Amino acid sequence: MEAGAIGISFGLMYSPGATRDEVLAASKVAAEYSNLVGAHGRYWGNSPQTLEGVQEFIQLSRESGISVQYSHLGSMAGYGEWMDACISSLDEAQSEGLKISCDTYPYLAGMGNLGSAAFDDGVFELRNSTPSDYEVPSDVIVDGKLVMRRGDRFTQELWNLVRPLVLKGKIPDPRCIGHAVKPEKVKLALLKPYVMIGSDGRVSKDEGGNPFGHPRVAGTHSKFLGQLVREERLTDLMTALSKCSTLPAQKLGLKNKGRISEGADADVTIFDANSIIDRSTFGSGFDIPPSGIEYVIVNGVVTIDKGEVVSDVRPGQVLLRSET
Repeated sequence: MEAGAIGISFGLMYSPGATRDEVLAASKVAAEYSNLVGAHGRYWGNSPQTLEGVQEFIQLSRESGISVQYSHLGSMAGYGEWMDACISSLDEAQSEGLKISCDTYPYLAGMGNLGSAAFDDGVFELRNSTPSDYEVPSDVIVDGKLVMRRGDRFTQELWNLVRPLVLKGKIPDPRCIGHAVKPEKVKLALLKPYVMIGSDGRVSKDEGGNPFGHPRVAGTHSKFLGQLVREERLTDLMTALSKCSTLPAQKLGLKNKGRISEGADADVTIFDANSIIDRSTFGSGFDIPPSGIEYVIVNGVVTIDKGEVVSDVRPGQVLLRSET
């Protein structure tokens, strides 16, 4: 924190042994630096526990005074009626003046490691799903035999074969994509003024060194602006842009980011609002760049020029917490 870290992050669904007392103690230290907690909730799915997971961090903000960013609300609670209860609880926290906000990506599928606690017994019931709602983005090999190809969906038989082997350390732990989020619940979250856009993407490599990932790696913001804003008219363009830029910068305390004004960092994306759309897909097309983005400028340096990546420039820099 003293070196300028912006905040502290918890992934409680993936490390459920972390107690609430531990989380509170660490958050109180972070709060001394006017800092932020990034929170992957303890529970997901469509059950009372989902609401409990949200309320855990509302209470954390209440007790510690910390600013909380609750991660990807859509894929944590977007499986049924418990999203409505989570939204109501978050609305009440806003009325109370607590510093808690959320992010959501505009996709109806999340991704995590198959061996994590997120896929423990009961996951199908919690998410109103079946094994066929889950796919692997990379090949799965057992005893030298290819049992699942990239993009294959699970059957119950395959699930019963592969996951126990992962848990026993017999085969590498593959990523797993779950297609179970309800579109109307994601939209409900995105309409809230305290919910911003998060991409939550990473690129991994399979045993052969081939990269793979979720399409949110390349398509998140263009999907939101193209499909949900332009085509479905979920919200107006300026509100949408704020959810992509100004709100995240404010949450992170980055005073020179997220706005175009004198003295701000020259980070600018120039796009065509009438044509921007994502083109990335699940599977091998996860990294296909979007259409409609002509220029991207980072720290005053052009990194996308007429839609093409400028490969020989690296203007990025480490972002430290702004002094308050």
